[in-house]
Amino acid sequence: MGVLAFDSGASVQSALSGAIAEILVGDTVATNKVSADIAAGDRVAALNDVAASTQGFTGRTLMKLDGVGEAGLFSAEPVGGTQ
Repeated sequence: MGVLAFDSGASVQSALSGAIAEILVGDTVATNKVSADIAAGDRVAALNDVAASTQGFTGRTLMKLDGVGEAGLFSAEPVGGTQ
């Protein structure tokens, strides 16, 4: 688990693009929403759309974290059968 904080829009957009590839695997609806949010420069909406994803890895946990900057997300995925 890690915490990432960004002060530049380009860094956030890069991280969100990575989230599409890693977190939103198989969720084309969320991927399209996040991509549109990134293109519009709406980083908060993009992160909220990542948090709202209901598909992906079995056992994955996604939670929106309120009160952590403009937007926050907790993500955990099982590795080797354990989480």
